[in-house]
Order: sequence, then C-alpha cells, then structure tokens
Amino acid sequence: MTGGNRWPAIFLSFFLAACGSDGGGPGITSDPGTLPDGFGGDGGGDGGGQDAYVPPPQMDPILAASFQAILDEHVAFSADPGTGLAVRTGDGAWWSGSSGIAELQTDKLMEPGFGFRVGSNTKPVVAAVVLQLVDEGLLGLDDTLAGFFSEYPQWGGVTIRHLLSMRSGIPDFLTNTNLMLDFILDPSTPKGVDVILSYVEEEPILYAPGEGGTYSNSNYLLLGLIIEELTGNPAHEEIRDRLVDPLGLKNTFLDMTGEVYDDVARGYMDLALVGRLFGVPAAVVDLIPEESQYEGSIVDCSYLFHPSLTWTAGALIASPPDMAMFMHALLEGDLLSAATLAEMKDTTATEILGDAVPYGLGLQVRDTPHGKAYGHGGLNFGYQAGTYFLPELDLTFSHMHNFLPEQSFGLEMEVMGLVADPPAEALAPCLPPDGFFYESDGPYIHVRFKGPVNALGEEAPVPGITHQVLVDAQGKTPLYGWGAQASMAVQGIQTRLQIQSVAPADPDDASTMRLSIVSMDPGVVFDLDDDGEYLLNLDNPGAAILTVADLDMNLFGNPVKMCFIAVNDALAPSHIRFCDHDTFKPKAGNTMRFFGSFAVDTDPANVEATLALYQIPLCMCIDAQGQWGACPDTE
Repeated sequence: MTGGNRWPAIFLSFFLAACGSDGGGPGITSDPGTLPDGFGGDGGGDGGGQDAYVPPPQMDPILAASFQAILDEHVAFSADPGTGLAVRTGDGAWWSGSSGIAELQTDKLMEPGFGFRVGSNTKPVVAAVVLQLVDEGLLGLDDTLAGFFSEYPQWGGVTIRHLLSMRSGIPDFLTNTNLMLDFILDPSTPKGVDVILSYVEEEPILYAPGEGGTYSNSNYLLLGLIIEELTGNPAHEEIRDRLVDPLGLKNTFLDMTGEVYDDVARGYMDLALVGRLFGVPAAVVDLIPEESQYEGSIVDCSYLFHPSLTWTAGALIASPPDMAMFMHALLEGDLLSAATLAEMKDTTATEILGDAVPYGLGLQVRDTPHGKAYGHGGLNFGYQAGTYFLPELDLTFSHMHNFLPEQSFGLEMEVMGLVADPPAEALAPCLPPDGFFYESDGPYIHVRFKGPVNALGEEAPVPGITHQVLVDAQGKTPLYGWGAQASMAVQGIQTRLQIQSVAPADPDDASTMRLSIVSMDPGVVFDLDDDGEYLLNLDNPGAAILTVADLDMNLFGNPVKMCFIAVNDALAPSHIRFCDHDTFKPKAGNTMRFFGSFAVDTDPANVEATLALYQIPLCMCIDAQGQWGACPDTE
C-alpha cells in the first residue's frame, strides 16, 4: 500500500489525543445603541444633581455587529438550536445579543434577555454569598462541618474552605444511579437536601479532607444549608437580597418550583453522545418519558428533573447579561473585601471531567491567549454556560447554549479575539444558502465545519465546531463529537485538507465509535464558482472524498480496528462550499468555514471498491507498533 497505513493514523491523531445539525439562520440583532434589559449605570437619582443616572457608553457598532455575526455563525455551524451572549468591554460599554431558536417544538426565536438553566454557574453565586458571610464575621473559612451537622459525623473534619474549593473528598450525589432513577420517575415532586445527601452519606470519603481535589456537587448543597442556618432565611432569598436585587439583575433566580417560564429557553441533549460522556446509566435513559423525547436521541431536558435535584449546586436560572454583570461586580471587588476576593482567586488543582483544573473558592481560573480568565463553566441537562472576566483585556462575557454536547471553545476564542484586535469592518456571518443541503431518497451526509486549519502532524491541534448528520435507512445519526478538527495531512504522496469528527456508533455499545472524514485536494479552493461552491462528480473523483468508519475500542478507550461503512457516491449529486472563497487559503493557521452536502453509498461492496481506488482496505487494524494496516483476516 502506498501510504495506506499512514492515512488513518494521521486522521486519527487528534482523536487519540482527545479520548484519555442541521439548523442555523439569522439571529436577533440587538440595537448597539440601546441598553438591553438588565444593564444599568451608576447612580440612579431623579435625572439631576450628583446622583443623576449616567448611562454607560455605547458599544462600538462595528464590534457589536461582529459579536452578532459570530453568534449567528455558531448556530449555523454547531448543533445548538440557540445561543445568547453578553459582553462588557474595558470602556464600560455593554452588548447583549442572541441567535437561533429557544424552543424547537414551536420555533420560538431566542431573545437577548432569555434565561437559561446555567448549571454550575450557580457555584460562584453561592460562593459569593458564603464569602460575604465570612466578611461579616459570621463564618470562618476554616470552620468545620462538625459545628453545623451532627447528622454527618463522617464529614466533621471538612472545612468551609474544603467545600468551596472541591477538596472535601465527599462523593458527588449526581453519580448515584439510584438517585437519578428516583428523580426521573417523579420529576414534579421536590426532594429535600437531606434526602439527596442520603444517597451518598454511607459512601466512603474519597480522601482525607484537603488531600485531593475532586469536583463534587454535594459540597454546594452543604453550603446552601450553612447559608440558611447562619441567616435564618432560605438560600434563594439570600441570593436575591444580597446579589440579584442590589445588582439590578432582571432574570436571575434559584429555581425552586420547576414551573414553565415563557422567557426561559428550553434545553436539549443528545443522549447518544452526552449520556455516555457523563456516564448516564442506560437504565435512566430507558425511563425518559415519551413527551420529553424530541427527535431520535434528542431529548428535551428542560423539565426532565425537578430543580431541587441540584438546588444550590446548579439550579440557578439566569440570562447572559445578568451573569456577566454579576461576574464583573464580583471580580472588580464590588461584592467582597479585597482579602476575601484574593482567597477566592487562590487555586489548587481539581479534577473536572478527567482534567486537572485550577480551582479557587467557587471560581475556575483558565489560561487563555489573552491572560488569565476568572469565572466558571456550567453544564445542566440540555444547557451549557460560561461566564468569565479577563483582567488583561478588561473583558467580561457570558455565553449560554440550549444544547449538549456543547462546542463553545471556538466562540470564546472569537469573543476574546474581537476585543483584543477589533476589526476595521463589521464581520458578516457565513450561512448556508437555502437549498444547499440535498435531501435525496438515498443516504446522504450534511457537513458543517468552522475552525482553524492545523499544521501537518500537529501534536495539540486546535478543535473546531462541527455538526454532521448521516441520514440513511436507520434514520438520522449525528456525527458531531470528540476530535472535531480541520488539518493538513499526508495521504500517500499528497498533502490533503481534511475535516474529521468522532461520535458514538451505537448509543447502547460503548465499545464502538464512528469516525467521519472529509479529505480534499487543497486545489479545489482555487477552482470554486462565484458562490464559493464546487460540484463533485465523475470528472473529479478525488477532489473531495468522504468516508465514514466504525471504530472498535479497547478497554482503555483507544481504537484498535476500523471498518469503513460509507463513502461519497460519485454517481449522485454532491457539492461543497467555502466561505470567504475569494480570500481563503488552505494553509495552517487560517480559519476554515465549510459546508458539504454529500450523497453517500453504504453498500459494502461499493464501499470496498471505492476504497480500493486509493489502496485502502475495507478494514484496518493497529499493530503492536501502533501502526495501522490491513487486518490479518482481510489480507
């Protein structure tokens, strides 16, 4: 084989490192000269004198339009039905916008002030209340739980600092299968914190308090109880009185009822991928009521569980403007003393979803190309949120999405980049034109990708945003997932431009994954028509090749065998489209925005015959040296 053993190895490079939709359209553009609801200025008098209201400066119109463009593109290229964003720049100007759909069942448009279930964005809010109690002398960071909870003597040596910093060793109640089953069977009945903690109180502590760092939602339920004991008030009232009302937040509250709200976006989740990623047991998936099943493996999770499940660990509802205002006030020192804020920002390593993350007292700290970002991410069933403050840019932003799995890294990088290097002209969103995606009688795949092109053999490739959908006799199969990237790669003696994405092949079988690859001759970008499109047919069979392969995984989550199940059908209409077709060059470092509509052939004989043209066997295995080649039983 001429390079046949190198081709899949290169294509799989990011997937190996990472293992250890249709929709989109114009968004709702907020007027850059109008302050969205929830934003306010200093003062607040009667319009005259020293206390007169002073409105904040307007966001630069070019920057505001560019923020809206990246929101619209995010909906177009990802699987998110809708998203929202709020930004504060260093001159004090605020902007808020949204794009897409808030409710798929009715096609209700997203609006800038809509709320989301923000998950762990709740934690810095609860931590701020706890640390205010520290500032008031009602609580000490080194006070132990022995002084609060006689019913939990096994946790008596845990301190307030341990709870806030995720170093208590107390197990996370959300990993308990029985608890999840009980909640999904009765989503309308609230359950007390004592009931929730009863599921983990008999489990052994993970390590001696302070001797490790593991993310546990149980910590923040205990902090909620401490807030109530010290103040004599419900935790949701303390959040309202200490933070929401003083900051003028318009759509932020700790949800206690689970009732339906017209101005809160619904949240959706693809359980075929997310269920496995977060370890949701199959028994839980099987019990999801029919009314919550939207399409295929997509579930409407908005009211799947009663919010008392996460309470002060994750039941906050908020809008992007509200969370941005809160985070800016917190990190600017408006809510805590300087000494206490310094304690909050002091980090230790905490394991979150398998990664070691610098974590303070209810605060994540991330390294970015523009300095440290202080804030918190948040995942809830069907929702994702991220709210951060970057001192070097004097930038605060909050983005929220109503879909999981989320792909927000690229959006965050774009927001930072726009502020660090403002464009001279407003960005224009690139959206697929009406009718671009074929829907023929035969199988087909729709491909959307946005992200940087990585260099040949890049060891740490930058991920992109992708949403791919395979439609065949089995229905719709989403192919977004881990390892989404664009890169330059070598196939035989050719340099190719490629896009890849990995997703579960079977939601009931964790041992198989599905790999989608688009491999293109870089020269196609110089032969596009006036609309940036290129038609694929028998005259140019190697210009763009699409393959889909199923991967057999070992116990360590690494692929050991791959068998191709689909290739693009050269006898049926297919075409690709590049944004910025007059300026885009296929080289490392450039951002690629790409759409593809491919007719595919899933007949095994035809797949094998097509692959033979490129000297690629139908099935390939990895040998003891880590090299891919023909499997012994197929040679």
